[in-house]
Amino acid sequence: MNEKAGQWDRAAAEFQRTFELGINPYIRACLAFWEEKGMIFPGCRVLDVGCGVGKYGTLLAARGCDVTLTDISEEMLSFARKNMAAISAPCRIFCCDFDEADTEAEVFFPRFDFCFSTMSPAVHDQNTLRKLSTLSRGWCFVAGFVSSDAVLRRQIREAIGFAEPAQKAEVPVRREHTTMEELKETVKALGFAPEMITVPYDWADRRTVKEQAALMRERYWKELPEADEWEQKALAFLKTVAEADGTVSDEVRTEVAWLSWRV
Repeated sequence: MNEKAGQWDRAAAEFQRTFELGINPYIRACLAFWEEKGMIFPGCRVLDVGCGVGKYGTLLAARGCDVTLTDISEEMLSFARKNMAAISAPCRIFCCDFDEADTEAEVFFPRFDFCFSTMSPAVHDQNTLRKLSTLSRGWCFVAGFVSSDAVLRRQIREAIGFAEPAQKAEVPVRREHTTMEELKETVKALGFAPEMITVPYDWADRRTVKEQAALMRERYWKELPEADEWEQKALAFLKTVAEADGTVSDEVRTEVAWLSWRV
């Protein structure tokens, strides 16, 4: 758990920065979908698995939901506590690796009207999908990326000639995420009747050129011996495309699948 948690601990400040930008059209569409389907309603008990800094928790609590938040990262949950406290919303916050979580733990009782996980690897296989279903007395929902193009990041890599290091032949490739289509088939195998739709989700974060170059280093070449060299090349390129105020727009274009089922 420590290795996995550390990855998300290091990302927590960036997630909080995104949270502070406020609600966007995608999030509004997601909330509207849940309401139209009757998945959420005032007084309902909600479980967010892989909650991050509590983005959805704050919005659901504001709608009168009884919220329980879980995440593997204590740093994420530290932000989540502050964000929930800022809206004076009572909630339960529980740190756990959902792969290892005990569904009989006190925090998971009474069962929930709505269990969900969005853009998180916390729910990724038969074990975790079964747990999500076990904890629900109503609806389950999982959202995940189908396709993604980080426009500026791609342009940076192309401009400076950076390519991902090749995997050694003797090292097996470890897949971090199951596809949404595979998750849908797994839900079927568990005996449920899932529905899945695909929706667009595009966004852009504005950063200084130094912040963007540092992000590139962290995400793409931090462990490489040429890390300093690649960061300087990225910084030089970013200065050629920056706005007059020295910032750039980190635009991401994606498609997201929404997978839902009743238990």
